[in-house]
Amino acid sequence: MLNLSDNHDGLREKLESLGYTGLRETDESVIQALVAVHLTLQTFDLPKAAQEAVLDLLSGSGRQEIEESPAFKEDDWFDFDYGNVKIGDFVRVKTDAYDSDTGTRHNGLVGILLEMTRGIGTVKYLGRAANNQIRHPMEKLDSIKGVYNRRPSQNT
Repeated sequence: MLNLSDNHDGLREKLESLGYTGLRETDESVIQALVAVHLTLQTFDLPKAAQEAVLDLLSGSGRQEIEESPAFKEDDWFDFDYGNVKIGDFVRVKTDAYDSDTGTRHNGLVGILLEMTRGIGTVKYLGRAANNQIRHPMEKLDSIKGVYNRRPSQNT
């Protein structure tokens, strides 16, 4: 049985050093929740990059971006349509865009188009706190046609 009060490879110490020292009523609950997430991720035996992606999605900025984003259906995505995509639109790295070990981690990720220059798009992935702005050739991207494709904050 898991004992959430154990140190778990220094995780508890790290959380306490960040200010969760037990001085507030909720400190222990926060520590237990974070340790539970950490332990759950370990049980899935995910690669480090996948674990980081999960943690990024749980970050405050990651949660906010996900909450602001509509749910897209697979049928909404088409080959990148350069003439109809604007800066700020949602784009997706094609699900089969890359086949290398380092490239496949980008396949299928959705983001916001930040810049388009000479056939290369800079995409800010949704829910990713670290290393989230990546450049992709437009032939590696999908875009959306005929459905809502603007971030809510840009519609006003």
